[in-house]
This record gives sequence, structure tokens and C-alpha cells, in this order.
Amino acid sequence: MIVATKQGCLTLGYYGEKCSTPCPKNCKGGDCHIVAGTCISCVHGYTGSICNKVCGACYEKEQCDFKNGTCPSGCEDGYKGRQCKTVCNNNTYGPNCSMTCGHCLYLYGEKCNHVTGQCPRGCASGFQGDLCVESRDEFKNKTTVAWPTYNGQGPPSITSITITPSHYHYGDDVQLTCDVKSNPMYYSLGRNMMATQNHIPSNINAENSLYKAVIRIKHLARDNLRQYQCYVQNSFGQDIQTITLTAPK
Repeated sequence: MIVATKQGCLTLGYYGEKCSTPCPKNCKGGDCHIVAGTCISCVHGYTGSICNKVCGACYEKEQCDFKNGTCPSGCEDGYKGRQCKTVCNNNTYGPNCSMTCGHCLYLYGEKCNHVTGQCPRGCASGFQGDLCVESRDEFKNKTTVAWPTYNGQGPPSITSITITPSHYHYGDDVQLTCDVKSNPMYYSLGRNMMATQNHIPSNINAENSLYKAVIRIKHLARDNLRQYQCYVQNSFGQDIQTITLTAPK
């Protein structure tokens, strides 16, 4: 027989007038309220008064709040909401569902992968790459040789994309630089954040200098982990390159 005292049951893991009712199985440490049987806290991955609800996709599998199930540090990529139980929708993916799917080939209503953004059936006509965000120039598609040049002139190219510093951490100031080469001089040089205007983080500043497109990120945060794109165009053609800023290692 399990005995109850004013302080609780002598044997941990039981509650009730005669201490005969086992505490809910997911109570942390097996402990629960002596009268109501509610958990004092939950084992990892569970929430609710009796710890019978599963936590959502909390960032880095962090324990959710045992009372309301909210994730203290936000969601894993591909999920949103206070409890991180809602999969990205409306053609979005990635951190906080802040990134927009590329130009996927949709046959049966499927969307891009809600975590990675990859297109399950490849790209729609006119686009290429894993994420289907790189535009195919029609003239370039029709030839199997290098772009033609005339007297040293030809289409532009993005010669490099660099991330400074190369080993970055959250809170660092990070710069993405696209170096371009163009003869004749380009008439269009720019960069995209690969997000809708309403979702561009406030700590991003973009600018151009001669033969360079620069994206500056002040105090790197999770919301800055996304795709960025540089493009350049002259009278002979264009070049577009995409880079993905991944989580610090």
C-alpha cells in the first residue's frame, strides 16, 4: 500500500487520496500534483498539463514550453507558428517560411520542399538549378558552344561570389560580394534577396560599386539564412548566379 502524507505520496510517481493512481507517463521525473495529477514539468518533446501532447519542430530540437507548447527560439526550417507545427505553405520554405519557392514544374499540385526549397519534378521551362531560380537565356539554350565575342566584346560574367568572413557566426557582420566582368560596360547590375519585399530582413543593405554588387548583413540572424542572387546584363547577354547563406558551423 502506498501511503499519502501532507507533503505528498511517499512513493514518487503516484497521486490521489490513497496514492494509488500513477502519474502520467511523460511527467518529468515521474512527479505530478498529489491531488490533480498534473505534471510539474514534461520529459523532452512533450507539453500539456499531463504531458500528452508532442512538441512541434522547435529550433535544434529545443524543448518547448511545457504549459503552452511554444518554441522559445523559433522553429526549424520549413515550419512556422508559435508552436512550430505548421508546415510552410503558399509556395514558401526555409527559415520562418521566409523564402519563396523557385519556378518549379508542378504537375499534380505539389510544392517545393518546405525545408530545402528543391523542386520535386524539376524546373519549369526557362529555369534551371536545384532550386529553379536561375533563368535560362533563350539564346544561350540554342547553342552548345561558348557565347560569341566580337573584337573582345561579349556577354558579361559574374567571376566570383565571396562571403566575408568565410567562417561566420550569428551576430557577425557579413558581406556577400559579386565581382563581374563586362565588355562592353554593363547597363544592369544588381542583386536579389530571393524573398518577397515584405519579408526582406531590416538588417540587410545592398549597394553597387564599379564591377561589384554588394550585400551587407548587420548582425547575422537566422532570418538572414536564405538565397541571394546577383545578375549583370549588357548588350550581348546576361549572367545570373545564386548563392545560399547557410547556418554557421
